[in-house]
Amino acid sequence: MTKIKFDLENICSFIFVLIALILASGYYQGNTTLSSEGTRVILKYFVIFLMVVSMGLVFIPLLKKRNLDDFNVLSILPIVFLFIISNLHVYYEGKDALSNIHIITWITFCFASKNVKQNTFVLFKKIFIIICILGILAYIAYLLKLPLNYDVLPYYGNNVSLYIKYPFAVIQGSLTAPRLCCIYNEPGFLGTICALTLCADKINLKNKSNIIILIAGICSVSFAFFLILLVYLLLNSWRKWKYFAVVLVCLIAYLLVLPNIHTNNKQIDNFLSRFTITESGIAGDNRTSEEFDIAFENVMLERPLFGMGNGYMNQFNGTSSIKAFIIEYGIFGTLLIYGILLVSVVYKNTHNRDVIVYIITFFISLYQRPNIFMLQYEVLLFGAIPYLLEIQDRIKLTKK
Repeated sequence: MTKIKFDLENICSFIFVLIALILASGYYQGNTTLSSEGTRVILKYFVIFLMVVSMGLVFIPLLKKRNLDDFNVLSILPIVFLFIISNLHVYYEGKDALSNIHIITWITFCFASKNVKQNTFVLFKKIFIIICILGILAYIAYLLKLPLNYDVLPYYGNNVSLYIKYPFAVIQGSLTAPRLCCIYNEPGFLGTICALTLCADKINLKNKSNIIILIAGICSVSFAFFLILLVYLLLNSWRKWKYFAVVLVCLIAYLLVLPNIHTNNKQIDNFLSRFTITESGIAGDNRTSEEFDIAFENVMLERPLFGMGNGYMNQFNGTSSIKAFIIEYGIFGTLLIYGILLVSVVYKNTHNRDVIVYIITFFISLYQRPNIFMLQYEVLLFGAIPYLLEIQDRIKLTKK
């Protein structure tokens, strides 16, 4: 019986990984040119099938036990509150903050056992490494102009950037440096996932698989990737003054030296230019626009507590910032949604420093990508925490 249960948990974890990767992929997103409408419909129905199976694997054993974990119940509240607020506080009709698939998969994963959550993260990382390897190979092939077939597609329907679509990976080609996307619709998305996956394993580069993820993150040329890693290193080095001093010296050197580096190589210079400081901030921190910033200032003056309502952000294309949540739902709504989520992951882990550092890093990453209510991010949060705790237990056992 134990063996059958273990197998069912692994099957459930594998299904969650498939759902997470499909929902997050650029091939599923309706606003990209990476796939046809027919392909997206097929993927949607496949996800619905997997979702129904995962619900059976999670809720049937749960009903037999008749035991609810407070952690699981508390973790569903943020997405429930977001659903309620986005439907009651509306600026523009017709815009759903969340799809039913995202809501159901989020809640289902919340009720999964800790073993399933941890196994899902471990399995996700294994498959993600394969995705990164394929992406790196495509990136090298593109740079070296190897004779591999690829399609050139408009990037979000504009002509400034292009998708370089290989059969096994996607690259964003632009007037600057090419940026790796792998299966995602944006290089910044890949960079964020790479960074959080590395932080969940304490950036352990003795593990060769983490080096692969690191290389993929670098190839994404993502500001978020480097920012998340820097934040994690600073937090992790707190009270370790020698380690903290090294990180701080590197940061100061970056601020002083980077703006003066010129290699005469266009792609390298464009890569470095994303991390220079300009009058408006860091060059790579370009997730908002001037119109968006003005709108944010107006909301802070006129309706800071409750915001403008769901759908107000429809008028701003290509923006992604925690400020977008504040514009639509106000300071109160934003703190309610993310505050409960923070409590749900912190209150049972206050004794573990590594987990707290990871949680803080995860929530700081919301600055550029606040739309985390999807299974991909849920795995990186609720699945990575038991994984980190197991690492701590292994360390304690080896010391005894």
